Amino acid sequence: MEVRIVWQGGDTTTASIPITVGSFAELSTAKEMERIIVERAKQNITDQEIASELTQLGYRSPMKKTVLVSTVQSIRLKHRIFRVRSQSHPTKVKGFLSVSQIAQKIGVAPYWLYDRINNGQIKISKSNVPKKFYLFPDSQKTITLFEGLKNGLFYNLDFSQEYQDA
Repeated sequence: MEVRIVWQGGDTTTASIPITVGSFAELSTAKEMERIIVERAKQNITDQEIASELTQLGYRSPMKKTVLVSTVQSIRLKHRIFRVRSQSHPTKVKGFLSVSQIAQKIGVAPYWLYDRINNGQIKISKSNVPKKFYLFPDSQKTITLFEGLKNGLFYNLDFSQEYQDA
């Protein structure tokens, strides 16, 4: 936000005041920041170095006066630029689909599914092996049910009776 004060004698003072916003997309500089983050990340520059550089250039994260490392990391991961091999190779269990695999198949973000799991619209328990995470049967019926939830045909899905251990 820019503030301009006109003094009684006609002189003016102008100042820029950063205001917090609710999300990265609401920043007026979001597209330019994202471009720089992707460009630097592809050059293997660390998230910390990118955050520092952007802060020095006058950019900031939505709720802070500086660019947070987590802001850089989330943009980098959104563009599938991984630093650790395991980030690009999600766990796969034969006969089952993970939340991220279902999200990809039905065209939603994983957090959309996690939100519905957390609010009880999708009933499921975490698996016991190999790690504790949600597993759904790998079938066309599962995908059809999730597409129905996405399109408003269903309000709840219940996978709590399904066998979860691979």
